[in-house]
Formats: sequence, structure tokens, C-alpha cells
Amino acid sequence: MVSSVYYQFATLAESAPKAADIPKNLKDAFNGLDIIQWKVALDEELTSLVEKKVFRVVLHPKGPKVISVEPVMHIKVNAEGRIECYNLCLVAHEYN
Repeated sequence: MVSSVYYQFATLAESAPKAADIPKNLKDAFNGLDIIQWKVALDEELTSLVEKKVFRVVLHPKGPKVISVEPVMHIKVNAEGRIECYNLCLVAHEYN
């Protein structure tokens, strides 16, 4: 009994996305097999930020440093090891 439970757990853990499966940047995400899922996740994140009035797009003025963003991507899986959703968050990067 214990060995079959362990086998099921090991099989689920092996089927879950590995860190190597998660893209490090948008270029990798949009060149991979899951391009549609990552585009949907990016669109949802941008829509959310615009609705919450977190930022606005403006021309870059001379002088001030621009705060860039970096995507943090994650694949959420359920207990069976199946992908539930693709999460993408844009976080501030290199600001002082």
C-alpha cells in the first residue's frame, strides 16, 4: 500500500513542470511551445495593471531614470500534476 502511494506521488512530481520548463524572460516564453498561454497571461497582467491605474505609458523625458519591469513567470499545477494556469507578474526592476 505504501509503495503504491509513493509511486503515485513520485509520478506526479515527475510530471509537474520543472524550473527548466519555465521561461526566464518574455523572449523565451514567446519562442516556446506555450506561446499562446504566456501571451494570455501577459495580456491579463497588463489589463489588470491598467484597470488599477498602476502605470501609464508616456514619452521618456530627458533626465529621469525609467523604472523597468521584469516578468516573473510561474506554472500552477493541481494535485494530479496537470497545468491549471500560467501566471505572469510584472515587477519593478532596477530602480533607485
